[in-house]
Amino acid sequence: MAILVVSLLAAIASLGMYTFIAPFMMATESGAVQSITGYLWVWGIGGVLGSFLVGPLVDKFIGPVITLAIMLLLSIALISLPFAVSIHPLLTLLPIALWGAVGWALQVPQNNELVRTRQAHGDGDLAVALNESALYLGSAIGAASGGIVLAFHLPFRH
Repeated sequence: MAILVVSLLAAIASLGMYTFIAPFMMATESGAVQSITGYLWVWGIGGVLGSFLVGPLVDKFIGPVITLAIMLLLSIALISLPFAVSIHPLLTLLPIALWGAVGWALQVPQNNELVRTRQAHGDGDLAVALNESALYLGSAIGAASGGIVLAFHLPFRH
């Protein structure tokens, strides 16, 4: 359950923010970017790189250590977005690339740890399926939370 909760919380933060990257980057306070295509490309390229680079790390370190490092880097990336954009919108490319890399990389150590801990019980595949469900539930919760912020015109950046 703890592994699933980590996946849920990470998805709320990461995929929830991803849902609203366009309004964030297009807001006047964020430089009123006209197109977010390049930012999404950077996020995706970071994600692909993170997916490839995390494999060897999972083979060398225990899952919880990698997961903690990923969560810390994800926090740094998301917290630094408003600061980077306040300097210049192009500066956000750095935290966006990091965000994509660690956001995509997280599921590898999570799934590996679930298979390792649940395989003896014969339900490692089910545990991975539940982890992916936690990921999508977190995405929905993050998107709904952001939608509420926007619907009620609450400040989303300070």
